[in-house]
Amino acid sequence: MNNLQKKISSIILALVMVFSISATAFAQSPKADTDKAIYKITIDNTTMTLKEGQKASIPLRSIDSTTPNNGLHANAVYPGDKGTLELWAVDAHVNYKITMYIPATGFTGLMSIMNLTSGLSCGENIPVSGFSGNVYCRNLKGNVYGATLSGAATLLGVVVAKTVPNYYIYTGTWK
Repeated sequence: MNNLQKKISSIILALVMVFSISATAFAQSPKADTDKAIYKITIDNTTMTLKEGQKASIPLRSIDSTTPNNGLHANAVYPGDKGTLELWAVDAHVNYKITMYIPATGFTGLMSIMNLTSGLSCGENIPVSGFSGNVYCRNLKGNVYGATLSGAATLLGVVVAKTVPNYYIYTGTWK
């Protein structure tokens, strides 16, 4: 019985120690002021700073007819302007709009959104389709987020343009 009491006492002591450890509060970054929200976007290695609601125009480049269509490549660059991709964040959504300068019948792509403050994902490789739309991300006020959209415009199923590498950084202002 003495050996059993020692084992039970050891287990209880271990549980008390585990549950008595208090969580350390990490310093929080200052909360973002909605009126002064700043967004940074990088397009083809050029970074711009935007205010709440401003849009960034991202070029769509033509496909070289000698390049095989092996799917979407996030870091591939294709020469020539064929349209623009606009990205912007409002409240809890990252919005996109495609404007084509050549005939196109559709756009499909993948959007990924990451909370850079916490390291948590709002969604990775979320399918989007159509020339405009948005992806929901319940962002936290003051947290910094990064979003990217890669995709291709098609004309009757044939790829005619792809997005260039892009990364949209914004500060959450949603309550």
